[in-house]
Amino acid sequence: MKIACRLLPMWPVLLLGGCSGIQSALDTHGREADEIGWLIWIFTAVCTAIWLAVMIALMIALMRHERRPQMAPLDRSHFSSARRRVVAVFTLLTALTVIALSVLSYLTDKSLATPGNHPVDVTLVGHQWWWE
Repeated sequence: MKIACRLLPMWPVLLLGGCSGIQSALDTHGREADEIGWLIWIFTAVCTAIWLAVMIALMIALMRHERRPQMAPLDRSHFSSARRRVVAVFTLLTALTVIALSVLSYLTDKSLATPGNHPVDVTLVGHQWWWE
């Protein structure tokens, strides 16, 4: 019984003995996996850049925050045309980013859907009661 208790933690070693190398979704092998990995890295870089820009803007806004007297809820006198332009520009940048990432995703999917140099030929024979 003591030997079995000592050998029990070794079962995973026996089960995983056939695995070799680093098991990672980012360790790509093959054309299709490389293309999807490239797309994932672009998405990650763009999202990281956007997150950093938002965090920097938040920190700047928190440092520059001034206490204003309480205004009426519908008073929009404190909105300048420059602020409206900034909002419009960032809305446009958001739309362009979404469109660019969508186009990249579409092009990657399209390249994966095209058959390679050696398409697989499958011959299927159908009988009345079984497939061959």
